[in-house]
Amino acid sequence: MDANQIDMQIMGYGDNSPQNLDPKVSIDLSRMANDDLAAAIATHPDRFGGWAVLPVGDPEAAALELERAVKEKGLQGAMIHGYYDDKFFDDPFYEPIFAKAEELDVPLYFHPAVIPQDISEHYYQGAGWSELTAFTFAGAGWGWHEDLGVQMIRLILSGLFDRHPNLHIITGHWGEMVPNFLERMDQTLGLTVHLDRSISQTYKDNFYITPSGMFFDAQLQLAMTEVGSDHLMYSVDYPYNHPTGITTFF
Repeated sequence: MDANQIDMQIMGYGDNSPQNLDPKVSIDLSRMANDDLAAAIATHPDRFGGWAVLPVGDPEAAALELERAVKEKGLQGAMIHGYYDDKFFDDPFYEPIFAKAEELDVPLYFHPAVIPQDISEHYYQGAGWSELTAFTFAGAGWGWHEDLGVQMIRLILSGLFDRHPNLHIITGHWGEMVPNFLERMDQTLGLTVHLDRSISQTYKDNFYITPSGMFFDAQLQLAMTEVGSDHLMYSVDYPYNHPTGITTFF
């Protein structure tokens, strides 16, 4: 952090957090994980913050844990990976989580996760490339970014942000492919739904995006054009990416 002029780092658990386990175990494990995270933050409270883990399989329990993590443990919000039990988060099942995040005025950071096997087989496997290429194509090379982008659009289409206009969502990797298609969605998909605001305006109002270590100038310029600097946040995606020369880039 010192070597790269990072004043504060918000830490979170990776894809193998207890989020997607059965609530019979995920509720207690999430509490333990959040307690451990808070203890780590306490070693350098002026330099660290944290995203809570939520037992999303029980949304009411997840809402209570988010409140505990924020009010009692001082965490800044929560990180959610992918989806649970094949349900996208636009399902009304999850409404208590979003309602609580809006009430607490804390963001939810959505991170990609491994996509279902049937989707991977249909789109990303081919006779002309290796198993490693297929795995990467379905994951960090393309698939899981598109998958999360679709989920973010589903949140908008469901009217979630009409019901919770002060809800804030963060996504990494320059918005998971969504910003480059906002106008096209307004032109087509937007004509089929009845929302308080257009798809693009909802996105610009309620979403914040980070580069997640993808320090590419063209992506930065697109993000600045579509959402503006006040909805752009800094993220190096450490330890998956190791920051070098980042201050020069910005």
